[in-house]
Amino acid sequence: MSSIGQDPDAVPGERMRGRRRPLRGGPVGIGQKPFRQPRRIFPPVELVSADRLEAIHDASLTILEEIGMDFLHEEAKAILRQAGATVDPASDRVRFDRGMIVEAIKTCPSEFKLHARNPAHDIRFGGNWLAFGEIGECAELHRHGSRPASRQPAGFP
Repeated sequence: MSSIGQDPDAVPGERMRGRRRPLRGGPVGIGQKPFRQPRRIFPPVELVSADRLEAIHDASLTILEEIGMDFLHEEAKAILRQAGATVDPASDRVRFDRGMIVEAIKTCPSEFKLHARNPAHDIRFGGNWLAFGEIGECAELHRHGSRPASRQPAGFP
């Protein structure tokens, strides 16, 4: 007598390995449509009002100006110093003048292209283009429960 899901010809106590019968018509692959990048057809949803967005922007400028960011790469700190940022020689901290950031934002393009090895797979960002992609770090974060760090902060056990 056989149970549901078991092979009636199987020897009791022996594990079944692979399929006993070949699939009809051979293996069937999953068809893939040709690559194309989708475009947004509806206007974006405004999640915050214009004045709230300006408040967020102003807060980010304050953080960059008063707190700054740490840069570990000496050449990067030299480039930022040359561009007008304040580099603390006693630490890795770099602070940015508010005007410097505003001027840098003005030079950013409204659209740009990320080039793939195959030019047919280039991805555009900005405008009404939509971009989806994989991020490998999230899997590491999920698997290990914390992000693998290349350097421990001072005073961290």
